[in-house]
Amino acid sequence: MKFQRTHPASCHCGAIQFEVDLRNGLVDPRHCNCSMCRRRGAIVASVPTDGLRILRGEDHLALYQFNTGTAKHFFCPTCGIYTHHQRRSNPSQYSFNVGCLEGVDPFEIREVTVYDGVNHPRDGVGGGSPLSKRMRQPIPGPLGRRGRMAGLRGSTTRRRPMFRSYGVLLSALTFASLLSAVDAQADGVREAVEAGNRAFVAAFLRGDSAAIASLYTEDAQVIAPGSPVATGRTAIAGFWQTFIDSGIKDVALETREVESEVDLAYESGTVRLTGKDSAVTEARYIVVWKRIDDRWMLHRDIWNSE
Repeated sequence: MKFQRTHPASCHCGAIQFEVDLRNGLVDPRHCNCSMCRRRGAIVASVPTDGLRILRGEDHLALYQFNTGTAKHFFCPTCGIYTHHQRRSNPSQYSFNVGCLEGVDPFEIREVTVYDGVNHPRDGVGGGSPLSKRMRQPIPGPLGRRGRMAGLRGSTTRRRPMFRSYGVLLSALTFASLLSAVDAQADGVREAVEAGNRAFVAAFLRGDSAAIASLYTEDAQVIAPGSPVATGRTAIAGFWQTFIDSGIKDVALETREVESEVDLAYESGTVRLTGKDSAVTEARYIVVWKRIDDRWMLHRDIWNSE
């Protein structure tokens, strides 16, 4: 599992964009059994409070507090996703939702510590220590080794028409699974595209044109109205630096459509740019994405203003 030194993160709808300092990787991923964490279910890790920076939507964040009111739990009121909280046991740290990190699947973390939050150390009962470490295992299917099919072996009634029915059912399930696989692949490409867009916005808002250029293929092109074609990462970084220097305060990308074929995909959508004078410019775009070493990257970026 790879982490960037400064790793982008967001809620599900993208209203909250933030970044986390992961120069030391993901330190002590964990669950907690307190009343809040049991219901939330997220895997969290911690950084110093200056290691988490809100790039967009800070005024949109909702705050929840309970019990002593010391811990501050933040979430997006639009999509409901918990992003981070200031810890009660160590207010100089933020814990953050690992599932919000771009390109990180928390279910790939095999070892997760479970902490005793019911007996909190601030309550003077000696809690807060690790209870166990859970090793994640594949979840068995409903027809496991001791499932219903095992019961069929012990049946003494022989009904051949029923076996034919099972054959038809099996064929139908196989066909349905193939369709589901196609849908899952399409959904996976769209998710990767939207994750790339969130990384683009995060880099733009922190003024990092080099990080923006790293999202493009080596021979990518940006084709914009009234501008020479920018070819290659160096030219693309310069192109976007011009926009950054112009004082644009916010960028909002909305994906409308994604279709893919093998290692190429195209995306169509709209973009809203908010300038330093709060003037809003809208544009439409088509982006060709290319998969390089299992990573979807911008390859041709074409747009025009409304």
